[in-house]
Amino acid sequence: MFITRIINLDTRAQSFEAEFYLWLRWKGKYSAEKYEFVNAKSIERLYEVLEEDDHGLKYLSVKIRGVFLNHMDVSQYPQDRHTLSIVIEDYNWIQTRLRYEIDSASTSMAIRQNAGEWRLKFIEPVVTSNLFPSDKEYYSSFQAKVEATRSLAPFIVKILIPIIIVVLMSMLTFFIPAKEIETQVALGATALLTVIALKFVIADGLPDVDYLTNADILLIGSYLIVFLALCESVFTHVLYTKGKEKVSRKIDKACRIVFPTSYTVFLLILFF
Repeated sequence: MFITRIINLDTRAQSFEAEFYLWLRWKGKYSAEKYEFVNAKSIERLYEVLEEDDHGLKYLSVKIRGVFLNHMDVSQYPQDRHTLSIVIEDYNWIQTRLRYEIDSASTSMAIRQNAGEWRLKFIEPVVTSNLFPSDKEYYSSFQAKVEATRSLAPFIVKILIPIIIVVLMSMLTFFIPAKEIETQVALGATALLTVIALKFVIADGLPDVDYLTNADILLIGSYLIVFLALCESVFTHVLYTKGKEKVSRKIDKACRIVFPTSYTVFLLILFF
């Protein structure tokens, strides 16, 4: 197999699209023509040619374009990494009659392959035995694998930097006099709503899962910082109304250091 390109890697749909050449050689009565792509959602054969030489060696050449289903764990998003597989099996013949062998010299992927924000790396293919429960027989299984690693650059530019700016904006309340509570609350509420809007941007590209991703933890930490900044604004305003203006100023000054430092430590722990 030679993989010419992989495109449309979609973690939300748990699928990817691939185009590749497949060559099968065999000799004897057990034909390898009825192979099956086990994890294919849809397949298009761009061409298929079967030849036979004078010695009975058959040679099948196929060019395939298809969409393949692949489980992808996004818990480490946006630093996730996935192994994409194209799996071929043949349920017409059990393993004792048909067993795949890899032609390592002809099995690879086009160099410098990338798919959008993904960096791709070809992994050595493997042949395994797969037990079919209905007849309790083993069948030969060929798996071509590609490692896909997400590039951090798009996430940093589109998501991380805007979130950091919004969270820092909420911390400007510490520089606003405690008596101007309306301005402080408006600033904090605007920051909170903006972070919530960014959450929907992230969710659009991810599947519905029952676990937290690193991006979810980032959002939760950002919500908490913005909420605590709002609480601090209300608290210092209460102190101001009770005639404790000096105390409220000291708290504001301390928060100007504590909040940015805490958020920076949180980001470093999360991503490094």
